[in-house]
Order: sequence, then structure tokens, then C-alpha cells
Amino acid sequence: MDAVRWSELRTRITSTITTNVYGCFVVGALQGTLTSLSFWALGIDSPVLWGAVTGVFSLVPILGSSIVWLPASVALLLTGHFIKFVVLLALGATVIGTVDNVVRPVIIHKSLHLHPILAFFALVGGVQLFGVVGLIVGPVILSVTIALLAMLEEDLSDTKRIAIKASATAQTT
Repeated sequence: MDAVRWSELRTRITSTITTNVYGCFVVGALQGTLTSLSFWALGIDSPVLWGAVTGVFSLVPILGSSIVWLPASVALLLTGHFIKFVVLLALGATVIGTVDNVVRPVIIHKSLHLHPILAFFALVGGVQLFGVVGLIVGPVILSVTIALLAMLEEDLSDTKRIAIKASATAQTT
């Protein structure tokens, strides 16, 4: 691989890692904020603290923010606050919990120009194979694969063009 190609690939890897780290912070901040607002609206003590804790736990694959809002929901149920239990459970499952599945692929799509479905599967596959690190590694593998395929396609196109020129030259002589 020549220096220009290697530089393109390094740039792609760096961009993918930066985008995913940014995505982790954005998702954590959004889930933390939504949890804080939900806890505040429902009268749960220390909503800002629980929002910060949610932001940190948003990095945990599969469970993520539910590590905070699900036990809080159960606590509401056990203390006789059935309506608050249902509201927090519904908000957690439909709003807070889905932020990661919607926002992160959108960020990756906009920054790396990957289709959101591809970005989503890269994240899910990465987490399945590598755990938390897969949030970064999955999209990097996809992005590098796409970059390498684009480079290969370009090289093959150049080779085909050269072969056509050589063939045309051979036929005229």
C-alpha cells in the first residue's frame, strides 16, 4: 500500500474513532438529561446525580441506562407509587433506552457517511464480539472495510483502463 493510500486509511480510522467517542458522550449526555428530567418530574430524589450515573452507565452494552431507571421503577412500585412506576417504566423503555439505538447511528451516518442501518449493525456486532470496546471497534472495522473496498475498486478500475488502452494500442499496430 502506497503512502497516499495508507494516509487515507489512517484518516478514516481516526475519524471513525473520534466520531464514536463523540457519539458515546452525546448519548450519555442525552440519556442522563432525560433520566434527570424524568426523575425530577416524578419527584425522585437527586435527579441530577441519577442523571450523571445514567450517563456513565450508558456505555454498558445492552443494559446501559436501564441499570438506573429500571431499579428506580421497581422501587416506585414497591413503595406503592403505581402510576409513577408505569410512567418511569414507559419513559425508560421507549425514550431513555432507545436514545442509544437512534442517536449513535445518526451521528455515525452524518459524520462517516455510513447508512444508519449499517452503522447500527456495526455497533451491535461490535458490542456482541468485543463488549464495550465494540462500540468503537465495530464501526472502525466497517469503515476500514468500506475504505479498503473503495480503494480496491479504484485500483481495479485503473487496471481495467490501462488494459483497455494497451489492447487498443496493440490493435492499432
